[in-house]
Amino acid sequence: MRSTSGSSTRSIAMRWLIRLAGVLLLIAGVAVGSVLLLPGDRIARIASDQIRAQTGRDLVFTGDTQVTLWPVLGIVTGPVAFANASWSDQGPMFTADSLAIGVNTAGLFGGDVRITKVDAENPVVRLEQRADGRANWLFRPASPTPSNVPAPANPDPNADKNEFVLEHLDVRNARLIYAVEGQDTIDIANVDLSLIWPEPAGAAQFDATARPTGVPLSIKVEIDKFAEWSQGQPQPVSVAVSGPGGAVSFEGVAGILGELAGQTKITTPDTGGFLNALGVGPVDVPQGLGRKADISANVTLIRDGVLALRDAVMNLDGNSLRAEADIQLGDVPQINARLSAGRLDVSGLNAGAGAPAASSAGTAPATPSSWSTTPIDASVLSTFEGVIALSAEAIDFGSLKLDATRMDLRVDRSRAVVTLEEVLAYDGRIAGEIVLNNRNGFSTGGAFQGTGIALNGVLSDMAGWKRLTGQADIRLAFLGVGQSVDQIMRNLSGEGTLSVGRGTISGLDLDRLIRSGDGGGGTTVFDSLTASIVMKNGDVLNDDLLLILPQIETRGAGRIGLGAKDIDYLITPVAVRARSGNGFAIPVRISGPWAAPRIIPDVGAALELNFEQERKALESEVRQEVERTLQKELGIVTEEGQTTEEAIQDKLEQELGRSLKKLFD
Repeated sequence: MRSTSGSSTRSIAMRWLIRLAGVLLLIAGVAVGSVLLLPGDRIARIASDQIRAQTGRDLVFTGDTQVTLWPVLGIVTGPVAFANASWSDQGPMFTADSLAIGVNTAGLFGGDVRITKVDAENPVVRLEQRADGRANWLFRPASPTPSNVPAPANPDPNADKNEFVLEHLDVRNARLIYAVEGQDTIDIANVDLSLIWPEPAGAAQFDATARPTGVPLSIKVEIDKFAEWSQGQPQPVSVAVSGPGGAVSFEGVAGILGELAGQTKITTPDTGGFLNALGVGPVDVPQGLGRKADISANVTLIRDGVLALRDAVMNLDGNSLRAEADIQLGDVPQINARLSAGRLDVSGLNAGAGAPAASSAGTAPATPSSWSTTPIDASVLSTFEGVIALSAEAIDFGSLKLDATRMDLRVDRSRAVVTLEEVLAYDGRIAGEIVLNNRNGFSTGGAFQGTGIALNGVLSDMAGWKRLTGQADIRLAFLGVGQSVDQIMRNLSGEGTLSVGRGTISGLDLDRLIRSGDGGGGTTVFDSLTASIVMKNGDVLNDDLLLILPQIETRGAGRIGLGAKDIDYLITPVAVRARSGNGFAIPVRISGPWAAPRIIPDVGAALELNFEQERKALESEVRQEVERTLQKELGIVTEEGQTTEEAIQDKLEQELGRSLKKLFD
């Protein structure tokens, strides 16, 4: 009996389960059938009406619209266009060749449009923003209820029930156009985008791949309370952009109009490659200025396009700096920045100027006998304008080394002026300004003064010349024009003065030269040196050098070839007490290339200078002896005021006259 009863119970349960499953299948069939019985354009029209109600914009479908079950339950449309803001004249905000829209069936019948998935083929998205803050992606700008309008006594609980929800969006081969009034339009093609937004009140995640230059960039964005953010309310946002050569991240709060505040980090093992991937263009970042960079900063961007950087810490190729900056964004950013640093090594600026480009023909690096012919790329001067103030403990430019430095860089329309406010260098001080002008071809010039400058250090660093020591006061003004260092050095012009106290000249012993005629290999110790120069066509010309030694006074004149890296200079030391106070001079000619100049006494000039009086005395003595012989042998007497030649001519005329007279007698 028990067995029969238990079997009956199980049988009844199975029948009810079968009936329940049948009912569920029937319900599902009715639901699916109801969707399939709805024309595709009816579903599209329902979606379009809901979107219009939510955004105030028309969504227009053209072509056939079909209901689908696979891969999503929904519709597949033909070409589609979403209207732009009423103030725009640039056409639709969104167009696509086709859309595949998956919808939630229950929500559709309930009046809500809950889209589970959208696939867009070849869409074009145009984002526009006006200077007054209007943006075409703000569908319903917030407008507070006037305080004098009372709230309804019995609000409709279903008034806000119907809503538009997009759970998942996939976009392939999109074109994104971003146009801000008064700025260059950004136009990026071949973009893939995925949006996941499962809850209307929750966060949205974007995962995109952009290819501004054909190289893929990964862009990941997460926005909290995406619906509120899309209506203009700033929300917590995280952004990560990565690609070949580097990555950028942001964590903070941001609004849909571009305002933001938070922490940003930039890490670029290959800054040039990363900038190229971003579409900035081929950029060869000099070593020392961030070829490899690690940067963090607190950033704030307000709606009028002013970006503020605070507490910025930068590591650029091992150079550590701290910075604060205010940047007015635009086609040409306006920068006002303050930088502070310890010891900076930017010798790569000099090395970069001398390094030939791999694809450049007819260029060469600098050598001991020539300057670099590699074209100078000063295009960076056109990328921004403004003022950058720098203070550093020391700066190594390679060919110039500075100690404690305060300087300002002012850039205006591709012209930069570096003002040396306070610079300690080579045991002295330097002040003045240097100009780099790339407005119409490249040129550089400047004017500066140096006091107490150690000549050995500065000449060694700038020209590789180590023969002269002493503390100098220098004044120099110069101008050079050219597209390479070689061109600039070969047409330098300008003028200057030099005044040196006690110092030395190695490789030349003027005292030994005076005594023995051999001054090579020694060292000259002098009390003072003064000179003025004129620069013309890359040559330094001087004719008033004065070098004072205890018993020797040396003058100099000649040419120093800055362009050719050669020298042709005559130094004339005079032993002022020699030859009974008449002095004794042995000129020395320095000639040849800077790397190996020849120092040779000029014997011809020495004879001319030292024996001029003796030569004149000898000439007078010979002339007197000739006159005495003529008087004795020929009877020629020189009258007062008459030269010997004239007396001989008179004597010949007299003798010829007497001979002719005898001939006719």
